[in-house]
Amino acid sequence: MDLNGARIEASKSITYMSGKNSDEECSLFGASVGGSLNASGPNLNVGLNLYSFKDEDKQISIRPNLDTGFKSKNGCHGVKVGGFGVSVGEYTGVSTPLGEVKFKSDNCTIQ
Repeated sequence: MDLNGARIEASKSITYMSGKNSDEECSLFGASVGGSLNASGPNLNVGLNLYSFKDEDKQISIRPNLDTGFKSKNGCHGVKVGGFGVSVGEYTGVSTPLGEVKFKSDNCTIQ
């Protein structure tokens, strides 16, 4: 039996206020919890989403969290332990237990 690509995932989030236009997304005051299990291993996300902003070039969030795990999806790879982490791929950035910053990486390839 080949389970390549098999994934179990569950998540729930709530947001008090959010806005979106054709180029940007912004949200304030929320909470999220979720997890997944796949060939890469387990992943757990738990945090308070105080502020989040996303456009085509960057993603910024103020999010006290305890995110832990490894993600690999669509050429993007990231690892976090207790909220600290890094991601490389389409977006490259750093995470802390208080939030994260990611910037779009043009033509980034991982070797």
